[in-house]
Amino acid sequence: MSSGSSVYREFGSHRERLDENRRQLADQVLDLQQDNEAALREESNLWSRFAALHIAEPVQLPASVTRALDERKARVEKSRAAAPEHQRLIEVAKKQAGIYQGKMDQLQGEIDAQEAEIRAVYLADERVKPLVERLSLLESAQEEWERKYARAVAERDEKRVAYENDEHFVYLRGRKFGASDYRGTFVFKVWDRRLAQKISYEEANGNYERLLEIPEWIKARSEAMQPEISDLDTKVQVLEREFFQVMDVKHEALADLKAKRDAALKEADDQAQALAKINQYLADAALAQDGDLKETVRQFTDILKKNGVDDLEALARKTSTPEDDEIARRIQRLHDEVHAREQQIDDLTRQMAAVERKIAGLRKIENEIDNNNWNGSGHSFSGINVDLLVNGFIQGVMNEALIIGQLESAHRRPPPPPIRKSPSSGGFSSGGGFGSSRSSSSSGGFRSGGGFGGGGGSFKTGGGF
Repeated sequence: MSSGSSVYREFGSHRERLDENRRQLADQVLDLQQDNEAALREESNLWSRFAALHIAEPVQLPASVTRALDERKARVEKSRAAAPEHQRLIEVAKKQAGIYQGKMDQLQGEIDAQEAEIRAVYLADERVKPLVERLSLLESAQEEWERKYARAVAERDEKRVAYENDEHFVYLRGRKFGASDYRGTFVFKVWDRRLAQKISYEEANGNYERLLEIPEWIKARSEAMQPEISDLDTKVQVLEREFFQVMDVKHEALADLKAKRDAALKEADDQAQALAKINQYLADAALAQDGDLKETVRQFTDILKKNGVDDLEALARKTSTPEDDEIARRIQRLHDEVHAREQQIDDLTRQMAAVERKIAGLRKIENEIDNNNWNGSGHSFSGINVDLLVNGFIQGVMNEALIIGQLESAHRRPPPPPIRKSPSSGGFSSGGGFGSSRSSSSSGGFRSGGGFGGGGGSFKTGGGF
């Protein structure tokens, strides 16, 4: 006789062993897949190398590959022919930029000399002189106020921290102590007054207010000067325009020269970038690393792969280099290894599927035991050998339905609990005690006297709460 819980655990142990077996099979499949991936990467590189060797050899190639090589050759020749022209255009553009720069320098010198003469006359004019002097004085004064404002703000931000970290000071300011709208009960006012005296609040608050007011006062003084500065600046600009507008034509000519110089420099830069691309393409082509050749090799590789490995050795014999012969043999070996591993993977995958079916079947058996509570306390099975059942199930001799049927036949329920005898009558408990129809004034139940409410009445009729 086996307990229900032990039978349940045995089926679970067999299922766990199958699950471990499935994991081991999965690890084998993953290892084989990784080996195949590495082999396929190597094989792909070898195919490309084989194709590149044949393109470089004087052998007959597919028409599409030959056409692509002819197109690449034409692009290389076109690029080689274009390079000197780009170099010439760079030199022309740089020469033009130099000419424009020379004209700009000459014109700028003329403008500087002429404007110096005009400025001397401008500053000596009776209308201009007092305006410029007053404007310069105000701007200097405003700059000094701005420096003072910056220092005052820095001092305020540094010193206010001590006040605002003092909880007594902050409390009294929050209460508006000493202000006209200060309110509070008599007790609070007495307390606030004593606290203010203790920390010298009135003096500290005055210093704090001045600390906050000084930067704003300085800022207001600086801003008060701005209207007069703006008015003087407008008047000075009008007079300056009157004197210097004669220079507009030369400034426009200077701007035109600058635009032409910048255009010439841009043209030189554009031609230089184009030449750099050509030089890079020709350098790559010389090293057989250009994009055109890589694409041609890729196309030829696809053709070779499509034809398969059978023709590789015959193709390799057509070239003078022994390298492609070794590549062909290596590709064949890799191809065979991949094929063998694929067959192993197929076999292991079928084994995994069979194990998964067995795991599902054992889990169904466990669920049946659990759902019927056959693994509960007191449940047992008669004549059940779990190892034999599981072995038969794994070998396909039995299925889960047959095993469940055998378990159901062998299942034994726990015996019923014993019937309790009545301690008062010596017989079975069918009367007296709780639920008895009999009552006694001398024993059992509530007595009629005493109890809650006193008096001589019973619980139901006498006294009460």
